[in-house]
Amino acid sequence: MGISTKYFRRRLAGIAAILIGAIIIGGSGPAAALGPGLTVKPGVAASEATVKQAQFFWPFRDQRRVRRAPKRGRTRAPARERAKAVPRGEEKKLAGVKTENPNATRIVVFGDSVAKDLWQGIAKSLGEDASFEVLRKTKASSGMVRDDFYDWQKAVAAAQSEGRIDIAVWMIGINDLQKLRTGGGRFDPHTPEWNKAYTSRIDGAVKALLEKGTAVYWVGLPIARSPKLTRGYAQINTLVRERIDLMGARYVDIWDGFADENGAYSAYGPDIAGDRRKLRKGNGIHFSTRGIEKLVLFVEQAIRADLDGAGTTLDGRRVIRQGAQGGLVVSSGASGTGGADELAGAGDPSGNVQVSAVQPIKLPRIAAPAAAPGQPMMLNTPATATGKTDGEEVVSPLFTVLMRGEALAPKPGRADDFAWDENSGQR
Repeated sequence: MGISTKYFRRRLAGIAAILIGAIIIGGSGPAAALGPGLTVKPGVAASEATVKQAQFFWPFRDQRRVRRAPKRGRTRAPARERAKAVPRGEEKKLAGVKTENPNATRIVVFGDSVAKDLWQGIAKSLGEDASFEVLRKTKASSGMVRDDFYDWQKAVAAAQSEGRIDIAVWMIGINDLQKLRTGGGRFDPHTPEWNKAYTSRIDGAVKALLEKGTAVYWVGLPIARSPKLTRGYAQINTLVRERIDLMGARYVDIWDGFADENGAYSAYGPDIAGDRRKLRKGNGIHFSTRGIEKLVLFVEQAIRADLDGAGTTLDGRRVIRQGAQGGLVVSSGASGTGGADELAGAGDPSGNVQVSAVQPIKLPRIAAPAAAPGQPMMLNTPATATGKTDGEEVVSPLFTVLMRGEALAPKPGRADDFAWDENSGQR
């Protein structure tokens, strides 16, 4: 009996010690001994206590999420202000890998996210050709409408400040079916005011390039999965094509190339090998890898066709002269101020050809019909014959043999005259 009484006393003493320790540690009364994180306010029953989540290891502090203060120097604008902020881009350098060949034909791709895909495709296609340099000036979500978001006039000027641009490829407009704001107000898409302001911005960007001797290729928008976007894109294409043709640049039409046999949208179609492949991405606007390859083919065909007959400077660089009479570019060094350096743009910090310092050779062929609007005048394009009727042309023997590769018409009595002589009975 004595042993059991002594045993119970020890047990009670141990329990009392635990309760006292819990009171000291928890600081909230005896209820703290029931477990960490359980607090009872004075005068509140234990059943009404609120249990907080706590981590069950020393020092038994509450596991509360603490809002950390941002580091010094880092501030974030509200989401609404960030959406309206003009993104950086004008001050950035042209993206892409530059070649060491100083006479490489420099191609710069301008536009939105679709243009970036186009640039990747062109760079991949021409990557092993050291005679080309493919760079880009692109901005996702940009367009000609929201110049408060991204000003393409400034972007073109920034790109030109980095040196000459031989060929500019534009693809932009998928984000432009929205209201356009000018000093005169905000206008809905395709209203007369909207059309006027939109074409004015296109004219400004393209003319700035043409004035520097850059050949411009404007790639039209593709057919889209959304009927609403399709109608809007078709209207933009019609509007832009007219302006590009009037300025003497080249418009590249890709619409039918990505439509089905009925002229409707289809994500699938023939690739560059003729196999049926998926050409568009899930959003119904952008292109898949196979689609990019096909898109690049349209652009390259137009550029290469013009380069095959382009003028050539004395330093070996090919120059496409859009909207101007073609001819082999030679120096006007006879006056003592020209030379190869002048042709290479040594007198121009941007590296552009000094048009005023070169004179084209007038080829000895004259014909009436000039190139259609928007079609670049090639090396062999003849001028209109004075005093000749439409369609009549004068071709010299030199042009016929060297440029056309055709044999001259035989003349009577000449060694190449094999006509039958009826009087002599001989040939």
